[in-house]
Amino acid sequence: TALPSPVNAPPRRLRSVAQRPRTARELTLRPTVRGVRFTGGMTTLTTQQLETVDRLRDRPFPAERGWSADGVYGGPGFLVADLLVSEDFWEDDGTRLMEADDQFEAERAAMVLLLSRRWGEPEVLDLTELFIRSVEGERLPEPMATLCGYVSLLYAWRPPDGRRRIAVGVGQHDRELPIQLLVTVWDEDVG
Repeated sequence: TALPSPVNAPPRRLRSVAQRPRTARELTLRPTVRGVRFTGGMTTLTTQQLETVDRLRDRPFPAERGWSADGVYGGPGFLVADLLVSEDFWEDDGTRLMEADDQFEAERAAMVLLLSRRWGEPEVLDLTELFIRSVEGERLPEPMATLCGYVSLLYAWRPPDGRRRIAVGVGQHDRELPIQLLVTVWDEDVG
């Protein structure tokens, strides 16, 4: 899995001011998401993502920081899990990255919509300031210390049935590495 990276670098997004016309071959090179074509619709994949959110919401926090056998990163008071991971972009000229970035933002927007139906409008957390503070040497609480290096925005809720906060966001450690749609859960007293 792709979470988290020890590299503490800001998220990088490639946006082209003037997109060049695409060839027929480029149009068929769609990003692959863990062996499944990403279509952006309400799919079994979306259902699985919501199930992951629900499982994380009820899951106990680990006593020590690290990875679980099922690919969840966590520690005292927090959990972070991938909901969707793209392919990497080592051999990409930027075209597939732009397309995947748009698709992952659309998937994030769909998750925000679905979770907002449950818990109301999210609080938007801009992690840019936290990233700057971490670079300046400030110790941040988890999961923000892990996420601020590659996730710009989190959409967060406080479900009415507990003290845990839940958030989703899109991140990428560097332009060649996979894009991740992720969910994080943390204790209200921690973050």
